[in-house]
Amino acid sequence: MRLVAQLGGFLGRKGDGEPGTQTIWRSLQRLDDLTVMYRELTRILTARQRPP
Repeated sequence: MRLVAQLGGFLGRKGDGEPGTQTIWRSLQRLDDLTVMYRELTRILTARQRPP
Protein backbone atom coordinates (compact mmCIF):
# COMPACT_ATOMS: atom_id res chain seq x y z
CA MET A 1 0.00 0.00 0.00
CA ARG A 2 2.89 2.37 0.66
CA LEU A 3 4.07 2.17 -2.93
CA VAL A 4 0.65 3.28 -4.17
CA ALA A 5 0.48 5.96 -1.44
CA GLN A 6 3.71 7.47 -2.71
CA LEU A 7 1.89 8.43 -5.92
CA GLY A 8 -0.32 10.68 -3.78
CA GLY A 9 2.56 12.36 -2.00
CA PHE A 10 3.13 10.05 0.96
CA LEU A 11 6.78 10.24 1.98
CA GLY A 12 6.91 7.18 4.23
CA ARG A 13 9.26 8.62 6.81
CA LYS A 14 9.74 6.83 10.10
CA GLY A 15 7.42 9.08 12.14
CA ASP A 16 4.75 9.70 9.50
CA GLY A 17 2.40 6.85 10.38
CA GLU A 18 0.08 5.36 7.82
CA PRO A 19 -1.21 7.29 4.79
CA GLY A 20 -4.64 8.88 5.16
CA THR A 21 -7.72 8.54 3.03
CA GLN A 22 -7.04 11.70 1.02
CA THR A 23 -3.55 10.50 0.16
CA ILE A 24 -4.86 7.10 -0.91
CA TRP A 25 -7.59 8.78 -2.98
CA ARG A 26 -5.08 11.02 -4.76
CA SER A 27 -2.85 8.00 -5.31
CA LEU A 28 -5.61 5.97 -6.92
CA GLN A 29 -6.57 8.89 -9.17
CA ARG A 30 -2.95 9.24 -10.24
CA LEU A 31 -2.71 5.47 -10.85
CA ASP A 32 -5.83 5.68 -13.01
CA ASP A 33 -4.29 8.51 -15.04
CA LEU A 34 -1.11 6.50 -15.55
CA THR A 35 -3.13 3.46 -16.64
CA VAL A 36 -5.02 5.48 -19.25
CA MET A 37 -1.75 6.96 -20.54
CA TYR A 38 -0.12 3.51 -20.75
CA ARG A 39 -3.07 2.05 -22.66
CA GLU A 40 -3.09 4.93 -25.15
CA LEU A 41 0.65 4.77 -25.74
CA THR A 42 0.62 1.02 -26.30
CA ARG A 43 -2.33 1.41 -28.69
CA ILE A 44 -0.49 4.09 -30.67
CA LEU A 45 2.79 2.21 -30.77
CA THR A 46 1.23 -1.09 -31.85
CA ALA A 47 -0.74 0.73 -34.57
CA ARG A 48 2.52 2.19 -35.93
CA GLN A 49 4.21 -1.21 -36.06
CA ARG A 50 1.50 -2.84 -38.16
CA PRO A 51 1.99 -2.67 -41.91
CA PRO A 52 -0.73 -0.70 -43.77
